[in-house]
Amino acid sequence: MQVRLSNNTFTIAGASPNPGFSGGSVLLNLPTDTHSIQVHLVCSSGQQWPLHFFQSSTAVELQLPANLPSGMYYLRVSSGAELETIPLAIIGQ
Repeated sequence: MQVRLSNNTFTIAGASPNPGFSGGSVLLNLPTDTHSIQVHLVCSSGQQWPLHFFQSSTAVELQLPANLPSGMYYLRVSSGAELETIPLAIIGQ
């Protein structure tokens, strides 16, 4: 899956494991300049969790919140006025 933000393209590198697990991590392949990018996890009822990420040499690792119930969630990736939503299934604990 490719997502375009203001002339920068990034792709989902994968979820580890896939589907994701509550308290686990998700990897995103983002542009080098990530200072203006924000990522939130959103459930179907609209509740949001800001996700902090850690830059590695090839990807960004997002840590998912612990104790999430199983279900379909969405990663909302934003940069300025640009917004993309990426579906993500999560298996709860």
